[in-house]
Amino acid sequence: MEADKAGWTLNEENVQTAIVAAQRRNTLVVVESALSDISDKDREFLNAMAGQDGPSTAAQIGQA
Repeated sequence: MEADKAGWTLNEENVQTAIVAAQRRNTLVVVESALSDISDKDREFLNAMAGQDGPSTAAQIGQA
């Protein structure tokens, strides 16, 4: 609806622009907010988990 009001056309470029904007907003509003008050230990764990290739156990993440 907002696209109609602004005179936008629905095409691949506009959809991709909207996706990028939504992902940026999600990162800023949700992810950064959720991570703003975690402990250094929790941040280390999340960084190790992010470096894993696929599902991992807590033990595997702890070893990393």
